Order: sequence, then structure tokens, then C-alpha cells
Amino acid sequence: MEEYKTTPESISKHATSELRESIRDNARRQLEANLRRGGAVPALLERFFGGRAQVIGAGGKKDVPVEDFYARIAMVRQQLTNLRIAIHGAEVDDATREKLHNDLGGIGGALTTFNVLFKDKGASFKGAGK
Repeated sequence: MEEYKTTPESISKHATSELRESIRDNARRQLEANLRRGGAVPALLERFFGGRAQVIGAGGKKDVPVEDFYARIAMVRQQLTNLRIAIHGAEVDDATREKLHNDLGGIGGALTTFNVLFKDKGASFKGAGK
């Protein structure tokens, strides 16, 4: 029978791996709880929980949990909102302010594809809407 030798390095690698996995699991549970109830991050539509988002290219594919993908989309939405508020309060002429708001509307319009993920349609992306 072969004897397994434990070294400080092997214990450290194993502990580090377990710690990373534990942190990742805890972060995933927290993210999922936040996405279910909404609040700072708009709620994700229930049918997408546990799903995967794939981007398939000629050289391979990238596969991520939908919750992670959605969290990033929600962050983009929040940053656009922050930018819109900053522009509103900035000391710029009306023509510049209107152009910037129209540009932001165009960005929101380009992102409406992702609205299918939002549970609350009022939290989804909106275009310039003439």
C-alpha cells in the first residue's frame, strides 16, 4: 500500500483551494439573494437563475453563470444612470447637455436586448424614445 505524505505545501494548496471555493460559493449565494429581491441591483427574472450565458467564437467559447453576466449588465445600467445624473448637474450649455443625454439614450437603446433578463421592466434599459 502506497503511503500518502502530507507536506505543509500540499496542506496550504488544499486549504487555499477550499478557501477560494468557499468564498466563491458565499459570494454566489449573496449575489443570488440580491438578484432575487432586487434593490441596489434590479431583480433578475426567476426563469434565468441557474442558467448559463455563452459566447461562442471561432477560437472557442466562454461560458458563465447568468447571474454573473446579469450582475455586470446591471452595473453598466447603474453607471449610465450615474453619468446621466452627473450630466444633469454639470455646468454645460443646454445644447451640449441635450447631445450628451441623446447619446446616453442611444447607448440605452443599444442595450435593450438585455431587458429580457430584468424582472422589473421599469428597471430595464430605455432608448432615446422620440
